[in-house]
Amino acid sequence: MRNFCLALGLMLVFCIPVSAKENANYTVSAIPDSLKLNANIVVRDYSIQYIYKSNTVGIAKYRCIKTVLNKNGDENASFTEYGDKFRKIVSFKAVLYDALGMEFKTYKKSDLTMSAWSEHLATDNFHYYLSCESPSYPYTVMYDYEVSVNNGIIRFPVFFPQDEFQLSVQKASFVLRIPAELEILEHKNGNQIKATESFEKSTRILTWEVSGLKAVKNEIFLPHFQKIFPVLYTAPKTFVYDGIPGEISTIEKMGIWQNLLNAGRNELSDAMKQKVDDLIKNVVSDKEKIKVLYDYVGNSTRYESIQLGVGGFQPIPAAEVFRTGFGDCKGLTFLLKSLLAYAGINSNYVIVRLDDHLKQLNNDFSNYFQTNHVILQVPLPQDTLWLECTNTRNPFGFNHNGITGHDAIVVLPQGAKMMKIPDYPDSLHVEKNELYVKFNADGQAQVTASKLFKIRLYDKKSWLIYAKPLERKDYLQKDIQLPNTTIQGNVELSEAHSALPELKLSYSWSTSMYGTKTGNRFFLPVNVMQSSTGFKITADRTNDVEIANGWVNIDEITIELPEGIQIESLPQPVIFENSFGKLNSVILPVGNKIVIRQTLNLNSGTWSAKEYTDFYTLSEKTRNAYSSKIILKKI
Repeated sequence: MRNFCLALGLMLVFCIPVSAKENANYTVSAIPDSLKLNANIVVRDYSIQYIYKSNTVGIAKYRCIKTVLNKNGDENASFTEYGDKFRKIVSFKAVLYDALGMEFKTYKKSDLTMSAWSEHLATDNFHYYLSCESPSYPYTVMYDYEVSVNNGIIRFPVFFPQDEFQLSVQKASFVLRIPAELEILEHKNGNQIKATESFEKSTRILTWEVSGLKAVKNEIFLPHFQKIFPVLYTAPKTFVYDGIPGEISTIEKMGIWQNLLNAGRNELSDAMKQKVDDLIKNVVSDKEKIKVLYDYVGNSTRYESIQLGVGGFQPIPAAEVFRTGFGDCKGLTFLLKSLLAYAGINSNYVIVRLDDHLKQLNNDFSNYFQTNHVILQVPLPQDTLWLECTNTRNPFGFNHNGITGHDAIVVLPQGAKMMKIPDYPDSLHVEKNELYVKFNADGQAQVTASKLFKIRLYDKKSWLIYAKPLERKDYLQKDIQLPNTTIQGNVELSEAHSALPELKLSYSWSTSMYGTKTGNRFFLPVNVMQSSTGFKITADRTNDVEIANGWVNIDEITIELPEGIQIESLPQPVIFENSFGKLNSVILPVGNKIVIRQTLNLNSGTWSAKEYTDFYTLSEKTRNAYSSKIILKKI
């Protein structure tokens, strides 16, 4: 599937179109102070005019004028636009202005760098690029360009004028000129975008406008930016794309079109049939057959992205993937689906968005805008498997972070329907540290440690399985909140490669001073595995709080004391709970040892900005518990 979300980011981060007078006031002093607040960049005028000429041809005219207030806005000021067999820039102009609105540099189409580089193995994508630099701040850049659209129109440009944090918008508009009889699909987030409609003979003119969008601070645990900023999606109800007609006005019809693209691509060669027969001849249960074939696809193929024409949506034939040994998410998924079908096991092609945070799809807007990935669903009588075919290391039956809990479009023989991929309880996502500290009378310490990651945390840290020994040591050493530490010997790694996966690291380290010393007293940190600042947050809050993925952090630390050292003071226990989570911190003397047990449960969910005080309280309690001190005294 063509990654329209990526294309959206590339297209819209760099602003877009229609004609405006060239004598506009580009002085920085003309920007309202309210739009400069918290802003790195101010979009002065952002406009798109899209002219629909036929179901295969269109013209998109873009204009964007933006003022860069400081160096943090430079990246957004550069120009990048994507092209492929469907889109090409036919005219281009860029102008740089100083703080007083005086023109000092211009660019033309020949100044654009055109790169065919791509992470894809085979693609007709390319990129236009221009870096606009100014010797001083603030400065203003204007882009005015036109894009020809050919070979099919499956969607219109996304109107997304405020596409990042700390960016404000003075005014923006999107004008769509279509035949009066053409039906379109429309979905918008937020109520800031205002719409009007007019007619010129047989042409319907739809205009969407927005103005005065203030910059949004980038705060911790924000909702996904597509939930915060106004965005408009539009598409023709019926279309012709790369010569293939279709309609995806509903999820069901989207599935019908996908089935049309998939038709005839599941044929198996005699060699493929023989391979399946050999693999499953001694296997009894369907679930075990699925695992055998899943492992075979994982071990015999590799992922390579293929984005050619309609191939952005259409899988490579299964026999071709089998022959070459590679394919993209569509091809690898369709190969496994075809092998399972021959083995008598039904499965469903699934279109989903690969994203750790944005899990919801718009039910009322069935389009490929929102999706960028394909997986396989295998319904069984007692279970339903969601199989990731592009990551050969993904444990069988485990729903990884990019898809778990996500809405998914499940393509069925008669069409498609929306389903939700099962999620895991927050309590299963665990990071656990266990330390045994032998503290010496001179302040040195020898530490035996282990670090355990479960489920979501396993997925985040699974890169350590393939890391070099030195990379593992560097990671573990940086995780210790003490100076002058040394990881000793090898780091031992063990993995539970199952539907509920775990990863454990066992290691030893030493330090020349476990804490600080003043006179005959030692001040030991309660928890050297956690930052003393807890969450990095401020006391005020503008936006709602969204914790997409909750987790549990457990730290169990035992400190063995030598003779001649006694405990003078231990922090008091802390037990605190609110809607955001729960903190439990207990430090106890046990014989010649100090036993520390600290557990933080952070809940997933969404809270209003008014409830942020509770989150701040939990954070402060956590920070204080982690940063408290144990006081020891020489006797």
